[in-house]
Amino acid sequence: MHADNAFHVALADGRVFFGSSVTDDIYAMEVASGDVCWRFSTEGPVRFAPSVCNGRVYAGSDDGYVYCLDASDGSLVW
Repeated sequence: MHADNAFHVALADGRVFFGSSVTDDIYAMEVASGDVCWRFSTEGPVRFAPSVCNGRVYAGSDDGYVYCLDASDGSLVW
């Protein structure tokens, strides 16, 4: 399935979260300013929107892993 024409996003707490199939990163940006809050690198494309719940960001990558990140700073939880 081709899904790379647009970034799929999740919104929570004034931030937009999305993955990139170009840079293989997961991003958090402030909605109001457009500033990048943090970026987390994976080893493969991130093709679909992350999920955000209880201060955690969950995202899958084509590297075969699902990542759980702290939504406030992008640090790896597991």
